[in-house]
Formats: sequence, structure tokens, C-alpha cells
Amino acid sequence: MKTKNVVLIGIAVCAISLLLISPVLANEDDYVLGIYGNANEDDTIDMRDFTYTARIICWLEDEADLADANYDGEIDVGDMTQIGLIILGRESELTFVDARGEDVTVSMPIERIIVLNSDFADAVRAVGARDKVVGVCEGLSEMYFPEISTLPTVGGWMGPDIEMVLSLEPDIVCCYATWPPSEGLEDKLAGTGITVIRLEFYKTEILKEEMMKLGYILGEEEKADEYISFFDEYVGVIEERVAELPEEEKPRVYVEIKDYKAVTEEA
Repeated sequence: MKTKNVVLIGIAVCAISLLLISPVLANEDDYVLGIYGNANEDDTIDMRDFTYTARIICWLEDEADLADANYDGEIDVGDMTQIGLIILGRESELTFVDARGEDVTVSMPIERIIVLNSDFADAVRAVGARDKVVGVCEGLSEMYFPEISTLPTVGGWMGPDIEMVLSLEPDIVCCYATWPPSEGLEDKLAGTGITVIRLEFYKTEILKEEMMKLGYILGEEEKADEYISFFDEYVGVIEERVAELPEEEKPRVYVEIKDYKAVTEEA
């Protein structure tokens, strides 16, 4: 505890010394990381957020919702402490905005995970947290997920067996924004200490933010950042190659998901 306090004091001294002379850089990426503590609303949580929060406290910047790092309704030095802990990876809680736009607070660190769909399983694997998975939904491909497909199953992704979920003692249960419905999951898990994490991972327009969000939740920010760099590199190649392609030369494709259902621009 003493060491942690010394480090936080060091961070505070550095931030306060820069308070009046350092500009707070604007977001240069294409998303805002929806985690409380991201005071300057860019794509990461770092010393700039610490400094920005200090400037808010000193009335040098307008208040920002995400500056309330400890999620207590006030922006004060407690939020600066929380930001310092997030930077160090020592926070006991983390509050973020899920895929429904709702604020969720999760106890840290996360050691045991249940994933209820293949998209979430893929994301957890991508950030290097596969070893934390203790349970999965039915139907995961053994070929694609050889390591986790043999783990205990908790039923279908649309309606898991809550007794099986409880028996595996997870810290979090990971699922889509709308499925399973909250009455079939959050309501039944109320009071158990298990947090439901709802993120999508199949929508390209929010994929980078969700991957970084997951990186913070699982303590794997560097792995998440590596994935985003990989994503940007190959998306950039595609965009470059089709940039000057006339609309009439773009091939039309048919995409089918399940039970002969087609994917369209609307769904």
C-alpha cells in the first residue's frame, strides 16, 4: 500500500507541475473510449486524463462526464486517484459504457469469464485472455476454438442455464447487447456478485473501441492496442485498393447467416 501511494503521489506531482503549461491533446482517433477516467475523451486513459481532470477541478476546463473516474457523481481529487490507479492497472473497480449505452461497474481484476457467443470468445482470445475463460455457450466450433470449446457449457447463447453459470463461479458473463434479454440474465444474477458485460464485436464501426474497452476490463490494454494496429493496417489496405473503384465495378455479394436469412444494409 505504501509503494502504491508513493507512485500515485509521484504521478500527482508530475501532473500538477504540467497543469498550467501543458495542452491537453484532442482525440486524433475515430472513437472515444467509453470508460470513466477518460477525461479528455480520446482513445486511451493516460496522464493527459489526470491533467485534464486537475484542470476541471481548477475551473480551467469544462466538466466532462467521463472525468468522473470513480463514478460517484462528483469530479474531484478522488477521480485523479482513480485515474492513477487505472494507469497503473491497480484499480479495484472500473466503470464503462456498454453496447446498450448503459453504465456498468465491474470489480477488478477479472479472473474467471463465461462467454455466451463466438464473437466475444474471439475478442477474448485476441486480447490474450483465453486462459481466463471457464465456461462457454453451446455450439462453439471445435476447429476454430480448440482450447475453449471443450470447457463446460452453460446452454445456448440466447438463454443460458443460470444454475450452470452459478456453478462455474465467474466474475463476468459476456454476451451481446440484447441477447440474452436482461430478465433472463441480469435479473437472475442479481445479488450474486457476477457482472454481465454486454459488447458486440461484430460491428466494424465500433470494433476498435470495444476491443480497447475489453482490454481495460481484462487488464490487457497492450494486446488490445496490438489488435487495433493490426485492424487498421489491413482495413487501410482494403480502403486504398477500392478507393478509386467505380460503383459499377464493385462486385455484388450475397451474405447469409443462419436458417436461410440474408444480410442486408439494414440488418
